[in-house]
Amino acid sequence: TVSSIIAIMSTRGKNRNKCYDMKFKQFIVLQAEKNSMRSIAKQFGIDEKRVREWSLQKTQIMHADDVQG
Repeated sequence: TVSSIIAIMSTRGKNRNKCYDMKFKQFIVLQAEKNSMRSIAKQFGIDEKRVREWSLQKTQIMHADDVQG
């Protein structure tokens, strides 16, 4: 859910490398289709470039659950 994703984001340090799980990436890709990539990046505190990359990798990201089992 959105509230759990926001809770996860708020607990991360700002100056550390971030590792995003596949569910989060899927959520962001779907949100970016409905809204601007810039607004989604700002709302969730992630780099706009990352949102663009994930959007370009949409097929792999959306089917990652199929591969991982």
